[in-house]
Amino acid sequence: MQNARIAFARLLRELALDGVDGPDAPRSPRTADSDRGADMPVRRRAGKRRSTDGLDQWFFVFSSGHDFFDELADLGIETDAYHCPSMEDAESAWRRLGDAFLEIPRHPEQGEPWALKEFGPPTKRRGKRRR
Repeated sequence: MQNARIAFARLLRELALDGVDGPDAPRSPRTADSDRGADMPVRRRAGKRRSTDGLDQWFFVFSSGHDFFDELADLGIETDAYHCPSMEDAESAWRRLGDAFLEIPRHPEQGEPWALKEFGPPTKRRGKRRR
């Protein structure tokens, strides 16, 4: 039964990450037509403050609340006997990585992620008050 759960969790991860290009994805070579620039939008660069390091390790925790493969140990995060991190650790990671997690395509039948139900939207936009 445990092996079936692990296989199912790996399948879910593959389906969720299918088609998402990582930083190591091969780029198409530049051609003579690529100098036109005006036809293509400029790609925004992610700021260094918005790093997604650790998103792979937190993926299943954000989805279900459990660390099925003990991947959080790589980050130095301790889990309990049920492979759940502390709520404080999970919430701080959700606030930091939640926007990037929500950009990953999900199957509609997977439902709402655990972290979204538990902690709400990862970032709350606060308007700056002008004086």
